[in-house]
Amino acid sequence: MCGLVGVMGRITFQEEKAFKYLLQLDTVRGPHSTGVLSVNQKGEAKVIKEVGTPWELFDSKKWDKFIQGSHNLLLGHNRYATQGAINKINAHPFEFEHIIGAHNGTLRSMYQLDDYLQFDVDSEALYHHMNKNTVEDTIKKVNGAFALTWYDKRDATLNITRNAERPMYMTRSNDGKTLFWASEDWMLIVALANVGLKHGDIKQVAPMEYYKFNVPQALAANCPMIEFDKQVLEGYKYVTYSANTNTSNVSNFPKKSSKELSQYVGVPSLVEVVREVKPTGQYSQAYVEATLENDRDIMFRIFAQENSEQWENLLTSPNLFKVTAKSCNYVGGGYLTVDLRSIIEVIEEEGPELFKIYDGEMVTEEQFNLATSCGCCWCTQAPDAADADDIIWFDKENFLCKSCAEEDNVKPYIQQLVLN
Repeated sequence: MCGLVGVMGRITFQEEKAFKYLLQLDTVRGPHSTGVLSVNQKGEAKVIKEVGTPWELFDSKKWDKFIQGSHNLLLGHNRYATQGAINKINAHPFEFEHIIGAHNGTLRSMYQLDDYLQFDVDSEALYHHMNKNTVEDTIKKVNGAFALTWYDKRDATLNITRNAERPMYMTRSNDGKTLFWASEDWMLIVALANVGLKHGDIKQVAPMEYYKFNVPQALAANCPMIEFDKQVLEGYKYVTYSANTNTSNVSNFPKKSSKELSQYVGVPSLVEVVREVKPTGQYSQAYVEATLENDRDIMFRIFAQENSEQWENLLTSPNLFKVTAKSCNYVGGGYLTVDLRSIIEVIEEEGPELFKIYDGEMVTEEQFNLATSCGCCWCTQAPDAADADDIIWFDKENFLCKSCAEEDNVKPYIQQLVLN
C-alpha cells in the first residue's frame, strides 16, 4: 500500500502548507520513502526523493532549496515497499523523457510491458512503457492494482486515473482555481481545514475514469479556472489469439531451446498465471498460460476444461500454483504442457492478523491495544482493533478515532496538534 497526494493550479503559501500536511498524513499509507514532483510557472519540472517519512525530507537542506520559488503543481508519494529495495532509486515519482509519475498498487504480472525485465519495481516498468506508448495502450496492459498520478511534459498536463483495486479522491477550491487530491478522503478534510481553505465536495474518482488537467503556466494571482478532459479507459483483458495466428510472432516470450525446456519436464515448478488463450477453429483448444515464478520467459500451457472449476480457479486466484510439466513443444516459441492432475494451489499460511498504528507500522492485536491504551485525544476511549484503518495518528501517543475527527468542534484541536 502506498499513498498519493497533491495540489495543482493556484498555489500560494496556504496551498503549499496544505500539501505538506497532506504528505504528512499520507505517511499512514507508506513510511518507507517520500517523493515530490514540482512544476513551476515556466513548466520546468524537478523531483526530490528521500528514504523515510516526509518529516525527514522536510528537515533536509535539499528540501529548502527544492521548495523555493513558485509552483503550479506539487505531486507527492509515500511508498510502502512491496517490490524492490528501499532506496532513493526505487522511490516515486519515476522520471522519464516525457512522463514523471507515481503509482499506488501492485501489479500481478508485467510481461506485456515493454522491457519489463530491466526493472526491479513494477511501477517504474509501468511508466517506462507509458513513456514509449500511449496511455490507452499502457492501461490495457496493466495487470494488477493501480491508482496513477503523472505529469506529461509534452502537453503540460496532470493525469489521474485508477482501477477498482485502489482509491483516489479529489476536490477543488471554492473558486475552482486549485485542485487537491489524496488516496483517502479524510486526508483532504483534515489538511484543508488545518489551513482554513474552503473547498467543494470531495469526489471519489470512478474506476477507469481518466482525468487530464491543464497545468497553468501563470503566476498564482493570474491562474485560470481548472480545465480538464475526461474519458473512460479500457482495462486489462486476457489475450485471445486466432487459430491461424503464429503465436511466436505475437507472444512476448522468446523462443527457448529443447535443453532449456526439457529440464522442467517431470519436475514440480512454481508458476504464475498470466492469461487465458481462446483460439478459434474446429480443432483448437483453449488453455491457460502461465510463467515460471523466477523466470518469466519459460511458458507453461494448462489445457484445463474451459469454464470448469479448475479453469476458473486458475484465472481468478491471486495465488501461485505448483505444477508438473508432462511434455514440451517447440512450436510457436516453445512451451511446456502441464499435467492437470499435478496442479496444486499454493496458499500461504496466514499468520496473526495485523493492525496499523503510528507511522504505518503493522502490529498484532495485543500490540495495538498497548499502543492505543492511552485513548483517543478527544474522547479518551481506547479504540477497537477493527477500527485501526480509521484512526488519525499525530505521533506515537496522540491519535483521534474516526468519530471524533468528524466533529466540527474537534477540528481546531486537530490543527493545534499538527502545528505542534
